[in-house]
Amino acid sequence: MNGDASPPPLGEPPVVEPKSIKVFGVLNIVFGSLGAVFALMGIVVLIFLDPLLELLIGVIEQNVPARPGPAAGDPAVVFEAMRTMMNEMMLANWINYFGAALLAVLILVSGAKLLKRRRDAVGAANLYAWTSLGFKLLGVLLYLTVIHGALMDYYDTTMSVSGRAMPAGGAAMLRFQKVMAVLSSLTGYALAAVYPVLVLVFLNKPAVRDFLARRGT
Repeated sequence: MNGDASPPPLGEPPVVEPKSIKVFGVLNIVFGSLGAVFALMGIVVLIFLDPLLELLIGVIEQNVPARPGPAAGDPAVVFEAMRTMMNEMMLANWINYFGAALLAVLILVSGAKLLKRRRDAVGAANLYAWTSLGFKLLGVLLYLTVIHGALMDYYDTTMSVSGRAMPAGGAAMLRFQKVMAVLSSLTGYALAAVYPVLVLVFLNKPAVRDFLARRGT
C-alpha cells in the first residue's frame, strides 16, 4: 500500500488516526520553539555575563567605598563571588545549553514529522525523548558534582559579607535551606522528564504505529 490517504479496500476496517499524533505534533512544535529561544538566551548570557560582572566590579570599586570592619557589606565582593561561581559552573552551563539547543532541534523535527504524518515520525519522537532523558540524567550529575557546590560557596560568601551576625538557630536554618535547594533542583529535573516519558508512552502505542505505517507519507 502506498503512502496516499486512499480509502481502505473493501472488507478492511477503516484506520482511525489517533489524536495523540496531532496533539504531540503541536506540543513538540510549541516546546521546541520555546526551548530554542531559552537556549539562545542562555548562550548569550554565558558569553556576556563575565565581562559585564567585571565591568560592574570595576565601577563599584571606583565609586562605592567599602565600609570598615570584617563584616563590611562590600557589594564588589558579592559580584566577585558571583563571577567566581559562574566561572566554576561555566563548563556545566555550556553542556546544559548545548543540550537544550540540540533538544530544541530534535523536538521541532519530530513535531513537524508528526504533523505531516511521516512514517518515521515515531522514530524521530523516540530519538528526542531518549536524548532528552539522557540530558536530564547528565544535568542531575552536573548539578550534584559541580553546580551545587558553586552555588553553596556563593551563598556562604554573600552571607559572610552581609554585615549581619548569624541569628540563633541560623546555622540549622542555613543547612535546611541548602537541603531544600538540592531537593527543589532534583524535583525540577524529575518534572522536566515527565514530557519525554509521555512521548514514549503515547506515541509508541500500536494504534499510532499502525496508522503511520498504513497511512503515513
